[in-house]
Amino acid sequence: MIRNNIISILLALVILYLSLASAPSLDTKGLFDIPYADKYAHFGLYFLFMAAILVEHKTMFTNTRQMIMAAFILSLSV
Repeated sequence: MIRNNIISILLALVILYLSLASAPSLDTKGLFDIPYADKYAHFGLYFLFMAAILVEHKTMFTNTRQMIMAAFILSLSV
């Protein structure tokens, strides 16, 4: 089971690390001066996480409608 989900597990660990890291260690105000950059990063990481889960489990879905419903349900967790 772990071998089938290695990408989503690694991505979840990256998200966990970035969520628990202290703010001064991730200070990038001089590098990127984008307003609400943390919100864009949050959306992007969780979108990648959702995509990784869907790709790793694509054999479970029999049609596109099931995959879209799974993506919708996963996007509610963001």
